Amino acid sequence: MLYRIAASVLDDIFMKKGTAKSLIMGSPNIKNKKQVYALVCETLKYKSILVQLLQDVELQDADPVSSILLVVAYDATFGKGIVGRGRVQDLIRTNQQYLKSALMKMKTQRNIEKNEDLLPPEYKIIASFPRYARVNTLKTTLKDVVSHLLEERKFEEFVHFDNSKLSWMEFVSSVRGGSFTADIHVDNLLLFPPGSNFHDHVLYKNGSLILQDKASCIPAQVLMPEPGSVVIDACAAPGNKSTHLASLMANNGVIYAFDLDRRRLSTLKKNVDKCSASCVNAVHKDFLTVSPSDVMYSNVEYILVDPSCSGSGMIDRFGSATDDDFSTSQERIS
Repeated sequence: MLYRIAASVLDDIFMKKGTAKSLIMGSPNIKNKKQVYALVCETLKYKSILVQLLQDVELQDADPVSSILLVVAYDATFGKGIVGRGRVQDLIRTNQQYLKSALMKMKTQRNIEKNEDLLPPEYKIIASFPRYARVNTLKTTLKDVVSHLLEERKFEEFVHFDNSKLSWMEFVSSVRGGSFTADIHVDNLLLFPPGSNFHDHVLYKNGSLILQDKASCIPAQVLMPEPGSVVIDACAAPGNKSTHLASLMANNGVIYAFDLDRRRLSTLKKNVDKCSASCVNAVHKDFLTVSPSDVMYSNVEYILVDPSCSGSGMIDRFGSATDDDFSTSQERIS
């Protein structure tokens, strides 16, 4: 079952229906989310290597780019071993030694020892990126989140930036191990060491922490609507920017969150509820069709327009090697 679910997610990613994170974390039908997410992300990371290995082995009547074949082949060569029985599992098991021999040959030809050294150089850069999480001030405060993380000993030290000693980029590079800090450009944004994971953390689950990249936080931070404002978020799903706007406005005012895609709008509504962003009104509509003279929207003072998504072109921070291409689909912006 695990392999079929992971393969289905991969198929959706390849068809640009969403990212690994949005498809898995947003699905009520996937119970073992962490396990599926890890398998999908690692398979994506090693996809080009797996395809080459499968082509070298030449499995009979098997498509080397088949998603189900890729996920099982990943477990056989790079993972913890094949789980369960089935046609694809049995096929890979039968050829597992050939796959491992092909892998060894590939590493020898490239004069490398570690499997991760097979990956393109950009993956090493990605692995060194810090992780970001925005404090949802509608539910908590930066001070309380910092105290919580230190008290539970998830991290050992909250470090403060001192520009008399280091530049900001040097300081960010120094945030490693058990330390974390606050970003100096975006309010209530925490910066954690590379590899930090919060998907199972209580603060993420209860909506106190929003897993959001710095680039995605900048539009709302720059717009900075005052409490009591009337705002349009033009291409709003999955809702991180809308909830960020709501935080900046202290839930005082109105935010009309537009999106053309019904499924993504449903995700936005869930995120809005989770974050207690009560001033956000989800609208299933093309905001370009809205007339400024419409009584409902005649008082709009601010519009946030980020149709291509400020995170586009960036690798998913939590392991997926797939850009959020869905956020730039013509379905959303046409």
